Amino acid sequence: MMKTLRSYIHIILFAYWTVLFIATTLPGSYVPPTGIGDKYEHFLAFAILAILVYFSLMQKTKWKLLTRYTAVSCFIVGTVYGAMDELHQLFVPGRYCDFYDWLADSIGTVIGILAATGLSYLYRHYISNRETSA
Repeated sequence: MMKTLRSYIHIILFAYWTVLFIATTLPGSYVPPTGIGDKYEHFLAFAILAILVYFSLMQKTKWKLLTRYTAVSCFIVGTVYGAMDELHQLFVPGRYCDFYDWLADSIGTVIGILAATGLSYLYRHYISNRETSA
């Protein structure tokens, strides 16, 4: 059961990250308006990415250091990927590299980590209460 859950988490992360990369590789003229601001799009995209990376890292059994320092590892992944993504957009027609987009990515990463940490805590608390009452 846990191996299947691990696989699903990794597959969802891979699919989301692929879609995110493709979306940021589209030329500016191909990007449809979403109705929310550009910075909110960056914030939400990276908050979701951080949650998925967090839970994916929590499932790692070979690299205990990643599991032990999940939040720090997730922060490094999110902020470095955000910077690389902004630099990558220098080469995409109609896109540009923006420090404030990277800042929105980084803030989204932090909020995603906090949300994932809270969800993880609630889940562990629920499981421990369920085991003690059984």
